[in-house]
Amino acid sequence: MAPSKRVENAIRTKWANDIANQTKNSHAFMDPNNLTCPWRHQKQLARTTKYLGESKEVFVPHYKDKYSKPFLPPIWAMTEVLSFTDSTLWLDNTKSVDIKISIARHLEFRSIDIFKGALHSIGYIRNICAHHSRLWNLRMVKKLPNIRALDGHLQKHPNNQVNNYIYNYLVVIL
Repeated sequence: MAPSKRVENAIRTKWANDIANQTKNSHAFMDPNNLTCPWRHQKQLARTTKYLGESKEVFVPHYKDKYSKPFLPPIWAMTEVLSFTDSTLWLDNTKSVDIKISIARHLEFRSIDIFKGALHSIGYIRNICAHHSRLWNLRMVKKLPNIRALDGHLQKHPNNQVNNYIYNYLVVIL
C-alpha cells in the first residue's frame, strides 16, 4: 500500500475510533453537537450520503437491507467511502480538540497546527497524483509547516528555509 494511502487510512480509522469511543456513539458523525460548524456538518452529511448511495461496497446494501434507523451506517463503515479531502474535512470540523491531538500524536506530529499544515500539503500532492499531473521537479505551492522533528532530513535553501520540491513532501509522508 502506498505511503499516502496508509496516512489516509490511519487518519480516517483513528478519527472514527476516537470519536465513537469518546461519545459512546457509533453514529457520532450524525450528531451536530460533535462538530463545530452546523452548516459544514450538513454539507458533509449530504456528500457522505451521496457517496454511500453511489458506493459499490458490499456493506452498503447489507446495511440498507438489515437496518432502517439510523439511515446511515456506523462511522467505521461510513469512513470507507470518504475521499482524503472529505476525511480531513470531517476531522477539521470535529469539535473535540482531544481527538485532533490524539490523531496528530498517532501520526507523530507535535501539534495540531503542524499536523493540519502537513495534511494540506499531503492533500495537494495526493490530488496531483490522483489527476495524473506531473509531480517530478514540480515546485509545490503549498508550503510545509516547520516540523522540527524532521529538520535533519529535509532539504533546505541556503537561507535555511525548507525548499518546496517533492523530496521534502515525501519525507513528511514517510
